[in-house]
Amino acid sequence: MRLTIPQPELADAVKWVEKGLPGNPLYPVMMTMRFQAAGDRLLISGWDGDTALHAELGADVEEEGVALLPGKFLAGVVGALRKSDLTIECGKGQGILTAPGVRVDIRPSDAGQWPDLPTAPAVAGTVDGPEFMRAYTRIKPASVKPSEDEVNELSGVGSVRLVAADGELRLATTDRFRVGLESIAWTPASELGDAFALVPTQAIERVRPFAKGRLALALPANGAGTAGLSGEGREVVTKLSIPKTFPNVDRAVPQKIVASAHLEAAELIDAIRTVSMVNTKITRPVWLRFDGESVAVSASDMDTAEVRIDARLDGDVAEFEVPFRGYFLTDGLAQIDGAARIDFSGPKHPALIQGTEGGAYRYVVLPIGDPGRASAA
Repeated sequence: MRLTIPQPELADAVKWVEKGLPGNPLYPVMMTMRFQAAGDRLLISGWDGDTALHAELGADVEEEGVALLPGKFLAGVVGALRKSDLTIECGKGQGILTAPGVRVDIRPSDAGQWPDLPTAPAVAGTVDGPEFMRAYTRIKPASVKPSEDEVNELSGVGSVRLVAADGELRLATTDRFRVGLESIAWTPASELGDAFALVPTQAIERVRPFAKGRLALALPANGAGTAGLSGEGREVVTKLSIPKTFPNVDRAVPQKIVASAHLEAAELIDAIRTVSMVNTKITRPVWLRFDGESVAVSASDMDTAEVRIDARLDGDVAEFEVPFRGYFLTDGLAQIDGAARIDFSGPKHPALIQGTEGGAYRYVVLPIGDPGRASAA
């Protein structure tokens, strides 16, 4: 294999692939990148055991071939070089990278050790890349991986549920105590019908650098197998979480509302953060006490703190109080600019947070069921 390629393009590609390589792999080959030169293209691939990354870019290929090159070492070397044309030549267990005034010897691994990587299904449709990442970023706080003793039953928690249907791509996340919901426009690529996948959040994060234009999503119909997300010459192919390990988050959205609070999201965030300073642990409760025209936000631990802000309460009750983990509320409210509405279905039932100006963003959060126990924890 022998090829020549501009340093900026190669540096950007190998840096992206290298970030997806495992830090402590089971097999040494997983620390390498696979270079495949054919025609006028170079395909660089990496794999961590679950997710494969592919970067395709143009190159002046003098001799086609395949080589496995050390990922971290190569990314460091290429990134440190000045902008110029770089030449990589590999063959018979030896590799050389050259640039004007520079020669670096590289020892490639046996290309026969490279495993068969997961492949993506057919492309189901496309979305606007920046909109997709904005939607994901808004609901990401509600996605937390389960603990080790729960991983078998709840391995889907820590993933993003993607459902494509009726011209929409609906995104959902949950950590079992809160749910983030968003939707964006979806353009089907064929007559494949609805699509569904539980994509690990770390795979979505790999998409961020190239989600600048249209993003193609290769999703299965039944949520099984793999999914692919591609654009700008990059592709992420990942194994999916098992559908039954993701809670039925749609049932968590309150249906019967007993009271709705209307307030400024930023004001409530500031109040919660102020009173939370007296709590020695972030899991201890913050109380919201509504009287119809305002809400008293308070916390009591080593000391007591209270902040009152304007809040109109509509519904069947004149007064209402409920305890939450403070950061659960601030995570959801931080995604709203301006006025917010909080719909309550009861002091021990899920509350729904959304903007009053419309939009698809919704955030469901459970109150603390036993505030006395939470305070003592």
